[in-house]
Amino acid sequence: MVNFESLFREVHSVLQMKTKDFENQGVRNITEETVWQYLLEKKWKDHDKEDLRMYKIVSDIFSLSKDQIVVYQQQGKVIDDAPIIELNADEIAALLEE
Repeated sequence: MVNFESLFREVHSVLQMKTKDFENQGVRNITEETVWQYLLEKKWKDHDKEDLRMYKIVSDIFSLSKDQIVVYQQQGKVIDDAPIIELNADEIAALLEE
């Protein structure tokens, strides 16, 4: 099994270079962790993570665009800011009847 925490530490300097690149493009609120989470959740979502090779990981980090990461971050913010609505059993039943 792939240890992603260990792998993160191995490519941390590459992630730092990419976040520095984003800063140079005017995007200052992207962290190494955000880039890593994007790769895990979006880029490698449908791939067999056991088959990831270092050259592929580094290539994916460097090929990540500013637009991809900004949209990902905005989607996460929308989800984080979404209100939690609690419904009781009668309200759920009424919604299902409609």
